[in-house]
Amino acid sequence: MRNEEKESRKTFHSRLNRMVEKLERDIAEGVYGVGDPLPSETALAELYKMGPRSVRKGIDLLVERGMVVKERRVGAKVVKAPELARVTLVIACYATVVHDFALEPLIADFQAQHPSISVKTILVNTDHYYMFSQMLDSGVIDAVTLNQDTFQDFAVQDKLSLLEPLEGNLPGVYRFLANVFSVGERRYVQPVTFSPLILCYNKAHFREKGLLEPDSTWTWGDMIKNARLLTGSDSYGLYFDPLSINIWPALLLQNGVKFERSANGRFEISPDGKFMECMRFYREIVADPSVFPPSWNDREIDFIQRFREGRISMTVIGYSTLTRLKGSGIDYDISPMPFIHHPLTNAISIGVGVNGQSRHKEAARTFMEYLRSPRAQRLIGSRSLSIPVHKEVADEIRPDDGERPSRYNLFKEIMPSFRVQQDLNLANWQLRKMSGPLQLYLSGQIDDIALCERLERTLS
Repeated sequence: MRNEEKESRKTFHSRLNRMVEKLERDIAEGVYGVGDPLPSETALAELYKMGPRSVRKGIDLLVERGMVVKERRVGAKVVKAPELARVTLVIACYATVVHDFALEPLIADFQAQHPSISVKTILVNTDHYYMFSQMLDSGVIDAVTLNQDTFQDFAVQDKLSLLEPLEGNLPGVYRFLANVFSVGERRYVQPVTFSPLILCYNKAHFREKGLLEPDSTWTWGDMIKNARLLTGSDSYGLYFDPLSINIWPALLLQNGVKFERSANGRFEISPDGKFMECMRFYREIVADPSVFPPSWNDREIDFIQRFREGRISMTVIGYSTLTRLKGSGIDYDISPMPFIHHPLTNAISIGVGVNGQSRHKEAARTFMEYLRSPRAQRLIGSRSLSIPVHKEVADEIRPDDGERPSRYNLFKEIMPSFRVQQDLNLANWQLRKMSGPLQLYLSGQIDDIALCERLERTLS
C-alpha cells in the first residue's frame, strides 16, 4: 500500500474516531440532552471534514451503543446519555502561564463545563524544547504550552511528530497568528495569547522631573537620556533583564541583523559588523551606573517588584508581565518599544499543542478548543493583562477598567512592527546558547574579538 493511501486511511479513522468521541462526550455532558437531535449529517460532514457516508458510519456506531436512534425526517436523536469514566488530562505549562492565562480560573471554569475531565498541570521554569519533547515522548503529558520560538525548535529538531496536527481554520483569531504555529500547510499548536515587547514607565516619576512621557518616536538614545535624568540616589531610570531571550534579539531585529552561514557552513561574526555594533551599544547601556543598576548580573533580582516599589522608572516587558502590576496602585503607562534604526518589536505568542501519543486526545482537544472559545478568551482578558488571540474579545477590552494602563490598546497600532526571533535566521536554542558568551561580554570579562570567536564556535 502506498504511503499516500496509508496516510489517507489514518486521517479518515482519526476524524471518524474524533467525531464519535466528541459526540459521545457532548451527550454525556448534556450538550445534547435526551430527546435532542444531533446536528445534521451535512453539518457534521462539514465540521469533521468527512463525506456523508463516513458520518453515517459514525452515527451507526452511536446507535449500536444505544445512545441515539435514527428517525425519519428528524435524523439522529439522543435517547440515552452514557456514563463516561473521568479523564485526567496532564498538561505541561510554563510557570508564567499561571498568570499569563489566568490558568487556575480557566481550569475551574472548564471543569465546571466538562465534569468528566479534570486537568492537572506540571509547571516548568524553562521553555527548552528538549524537556518538552522528552515529556511528550514518554507519554507523561497529554498537552503542552509552547511559545512560537520553542515550537520552531521542534520543527528544526524534527520533533513535530510528537504533536498532533490540528485541523480547521482559526475563526476570529488575529490573522498574523494564522501561520505562527504552522509548518507548510499543517498547524500543530492552538494560539491562546500574544504579547509584544513594550516600554513600561512610571508616570509619576516623569511628572516629578517635568519630563515628557515616551511616545512612538523614542529611540534607545531618547530612553537613555531620560533614564539618566530619572535616576536618583536609591532608584534607577531604567532596568530590565539584559540577558532576556526576548529583549536583546529585539535590538538585533531593529538593527537589521541577520545571521548567515559562509560557504564552509559556519557562522562568521565580524567585530565590525552590525551585530557587534548593536552589542557595543547594548553594553554601554547596562554598564552605565547613571542609567542601569550595577547589580544587573544578579538574575535573582525581581525587577518587576522594584518597579512596583517605585525604585525603577522604566522597564522593557511584554503585555503578559503587566498582570503582575495589577493591584499595585502605581501610576504607570506603556509606550512602543524604543528603536535603533527600525521601529520593530519582538512579539511572543503562546499556545497549546496535543501530544500525538496521548490516550486522551479528544479530551485534550476539548480543552484546547475551550481555550480559544470567546468564553475562555474573555476570562483571560478579565483576569489578566495578556492579549486574547480572539480579535472581537480583544476589541471588547476597555483600558479604563481601573486595572490597565490607559494606552493598553496600543498593541493594535503597532501590529505592523511585530517580528519574531526566526527573522534573525537562528533557532531559539541557538539564541539561548549565545547567552553565556553574551553575559561575559556585557559584564566586561571578554572583549569584542573574544565574543565573536566564542559565538562562532557556539553557533557552528
